[in-house]
Amino acid sequence: NYGTVCDVGEELAKSQLGTHTYKEYVEAYMRNIPLDYYSMTSFFHQFPENKLLIAYMYRNYAEVAELCRENGRGIWSAGQVNSYEHRRMSVDMMRFQAFFTMCFGTEVQMWSCWAGGWWGDQVLNADGSKSERYDWVKTVDREIKTIAERYMKYRNVATYFAGYKGTMWLDYGNLPSTDSVSTGFFKDVRATDGKPLVVGDMVARDGSGGHALLVFLSDDPHDEKPCERTVEFRLGVEGAVPMVTGMDGPVTPTASADGMFSLKLKSNRAAFIEYKR
Repeated sequence: NYGTVCDVGEELAKSQLGTHTYKEYVEAYMRNIPLDYYSMTSFFHQFPENKLLIAYMYRNYAEVAELCRENGRGIWSAGQVNSYEHRRMSVDMMRFQAFFTMCFGTEVQMWSCWAGGWWGDQVLNADGSKSERYDWVKTVDREIKTIAERYMKYRNVATYFAGYKGTMWLDYGNLPSTDSVSTGFFKDVRATDGKPLVVGDMVARDGSGGHALLVFLSDDPHDEKPCERTVEFRLGVEGAVPMVTGMDGPVTPTASADGMFSLKLKSNRAAFIEYKR
């Protein structure tokens, strides 16, 4: 969907999509294509100086996720590994793409890894040897798999944003931001210093009534000022205890006397939170 990339211009986007907006294009896909998924890309790292690209990504995923929920479709996402020569890329920028999209319900994560001829900085060097990006893909895939073992037992029903006031990332899609996220089963989810979180709200696929959250610290999409922050939450189910899976395995959150739980998250990292009674 090159028509969603803002550097092509609105008129060219219309000619590529055949519709006036990207949302209209996805709606037409839902009406006419009998597949159980919608596949999309959003290479906002290709032009890091164009700050609108990330705002487009937020808008596009919000619109697609809503339509996929309404139509019973899954999301397949392709992330960017290569880059134009001399433009910076990092493993944390790849993490952002993967775990950001999972907060909207991505079920299949793919990576766009081209050979020479288009983008530079390939996964494989000209002599066929593996570049550092080959190991980046392996690292992020391992982290995705660790969380996916629990994540895939659930399906996404909503996506929330906390701590985005003062940023421009939600403006293009007129997306709402709150100080914290409460779903009923989970309450007061936030970074203690008020920095941005994306929160995917999920329910068990087996109909058992289980609920979960994928919480992603989205404060540093371009890997410019990575930090470690504290994320806190409460459980809205009496007598329940949290089960948390991080990108490297199980995490034990810190419990306070007032019922608040907390855990440490680094920029571009995620935690999957379930509860048991």
